[in-house]
Amino acid sequence: MKNLIIGASIDLSKLDKSKIKEGKNGAKYYDVTLFLSEEANQFGQHLAITTAQTKEERAGQTKNHYIGNGKIVFNSESPTVETKKEDLPF
Repeated sequence: MKNLIIGASIDLSKLDKSKIKEGKNGAKYYDVTLFLSEEANQFGQHLAITTAQTKEERAGQTKNHYIGNGKIVFNSESPTVETKKEDLPF
């Protein structure tokens, strides 16, 4: 099995606050679903993050609520990491 490191971000303003769950220990949780693709999209991203759906939402074919994305930053089978080119001041 190859090892992957994926960098991702979630847009907190897109979170449905009603879906935050409180655990027995008082911690708060937000369930998400991750979609990983071997091929990058037009933005170089391999990962889509959505709010996890309930069984009823899946049965009703409710549209996924996208809250974030990410991309592979390390792949053990191909250790060349795609880096962001930055303009240097010199």
